[in-house]
Amino acid sequence: MKIKNVLFLFLFFLLFFSFIQNSYKNNLTDSSISYEKKPKSSATISTIASKDTYVDSDDPSANFGGQDWLYVGKDFLGDLHESYFNFSFSNKPSNWIKAEISLHIWSVDQTMDVDVYLITESWNELTMNWINKPSKNVKITTLQLTTSFIRYSINVSNYISGKTNISICVSYNILVDDYVLIDSREEDLGYSWYGEDSPKLIWTYPYVSSGDDDDDDDDDDDESLLESIPGYDTLIMSGCILGIVTILIIKKSCKSSLRKLTL
Repeated sequence: MKIKNVLFLFLFFLLFFSFIQNSYKNNLTDSSISYEKKPKSSATISTIASKDTYVDSDDPSANFGGQDWLYVGKDFLGDLHESYFNFSFSNKPSNWIKAEISLHIWSVDQTMDVDVYLITESWNELTMNWINKPSKNVKITTLQLTTSFIRYSINVSNYISGKTNISICVSYNILVDDYVLIDSREEDLGYSWYGEDSPKLIWTYPYVSSGDDDDDDDDDDDESLLESIPGYDTLIMSGCILGIVTILIIKKSCKSSLRKLTL
C-alpha cells in the first residue's frame, strides 16, 4: 500500500472518530434525551465541643470537668453515669443542610443502647455534678453501640433553629449493666493531632466551586455524562483498535518503501 493511501486512511479514521464523538456530545444538549448529572459534592466544617463533663450517682457532689474521657452507663453495682456536651454555632454556615454531633466512643464490650437527650438549661463544666445537673428535655435518639474506637453520629438538624448553641446528654440504659467511654475535648490537648477524637458538631453544606473552577467542573460533568451513554465505551475501544491497526499498516508500508529504496 502506498504511503499516501495509508495517510489518507489515517486521516479518514481521525475525522470519522471525531465526528462520532461529537455526535455523542451533541446528544447531551438534546432535550429529548435525559441523562442524570452527578450531584455536586457537599462539604463539611466542624466545631469542637466548647464544654463537656460527666456526672456519677455514686459520687453525687463530685465534678469531672476537665477529664480526658467521659463515662456513660450503669456498672454492676448500680452506679449511674451520664455525659454532657455543649457546642457553639461559631462555625455555622449560612447555607447548612445538616448538623450532626460526632462522638468517639470506646470500651464497648457488648452491644448496648444509650439515649441522647436535648438539654435546654444552662450548665457549668467546672461546677456541675449529679445533684445540680440540668433537666433533660426531649429525647433526640437512641444510639446502638456495637464497636469500640469509632465515631457515632447524632443528627441534631431539627434542634438548631433559633439557637446559638446546643447541649446534649448521653444517658445510661437502665437495663444494661455496662458502661462506655467517650473522648472529651481535653483528650490529646497540646498534641499535634488534637481534635481527631474530640466531640464535634459537624455542619454539612453544599459545595460551591470557585469561578475559576467552573469550566473544569463542566468538562468533568460532560465527561461523566459521555461515559454514561450506552455504546460510548465501545466507541472508545474501537477507536483505539483502529488506531493501532493504522499505525501497524503505516509501519509496514514504511518498511516496504525502505526496502525498495535500498534495492
